[in-house]
Parts: sequence; C-alpha cells; structure tokens
Amino acid sequence: MGRANSAVGVLLVAVLLAGVSGCGQESGVNGAVTSSGTDPKQTVSDEQGRLTSGAPSAKVLDLHRLNVPPGAQDVYSLISDGWSSYSLCLTFRLPKTDMEMFLDGIGVPRSEMRKGFYVEDADEAGWSSRPGRTYLEGSSDGTSEPGPSPTYTVSVDVTNDSAYTVYLRSVVVPS
Repeated sequence: MGRANSAVGVLLVAVLLAGVSGCGQESGVNGAVTSSGTDPKQTVSDEQGRLTSGAPSAKVLDLHRLNVPPGAQDVYSLISDGWSSYSLCLTFRLPKTDMEMFLDGIGVPRSEMRKGFYVEDADEAGWSSRPGRTYLEGSSDGTSEPGPSPTYTVSVDVTNDSAYTVYLRSVVVPS
C-alpha cells in the first residue's frame, strides 16, 4: 500500500508541475510558445538577442499598459515573468512624427529625455549602444491608474531622422 501511495504522490506532483507550465501564461525568457502564438523557431538573429518577432499578446500589452503604435515596424519582444514581477522588452522602429505621442503615452516626454543609452537589463534582450549612433534615454514611474503600475525605461536611437528605433523595458510588480 505504501508503494502505491508513493507512486500516486509522484504522479500527482508530475501532473501539477505539467499544469503549471500550461496555465495560459506567457513564456519565460527561453522563448517557449506563448499564448500570443509566438513560435520560438521565429526567434530573431543574435543581433536581436533573444527577442521574438512580433508584438506580444494583447493580454501582455494590457498588463504593461502599452500599445504598439500603428505605424511601428520591425517589432520584436521578450517576455520574462518571474515570481515577483513581469518584464517586457519591446523594440520597434517608428516614424519621427509618431514618436512624441508614444513617449507621452508612457509618461516620458521627449523634452525630459537626455542623451545616452540605458535600458535596465538591456543585455537580457541583446541590446547595446553602437558607436556613431545618437540615443536619448528616459524613464517613467508608470501611470496614475489604479492597480499595479508599470515602470518604463526607454532609449531611442534618433540617428535616422525618418524612423527612430525604440528600446523599451516595462516592469510590473503585482500588488
């Protein structure tokens, strides 16, 4: 009887562990298939680090209180959910004319950005500044809406005047 109870216990633990990874949550940093349907085989080249091609699911964007601007191109994302926080790295190109509205929407007015490249944990996404490029950086403590509020760090490559490249990290700590 003891051996049968042991086997049932092991089976129960295995079922519980299998169920945890299939709860419909987004993948961790290893790029497993997400609820948004992102295929890890679409992970972009080493130049983009461990980012996956395309925007994250609407559920993830809602959690981070973000919208990918309609004019955004070359969108890549990395979702990293831990025990105490949810992190999203997002990069895309955006026409200069749309940049002010995007930055205002995340609480980082362009007028308050300073020269430099800084995005917390940029190396996790494979991001780094490149010589000869011009970057602006800024951060925001999130929104004033009720509930968990994301914090943002953003760097923008403003070298190409027709389309800027945004490097954004959002972190949400559940309440």
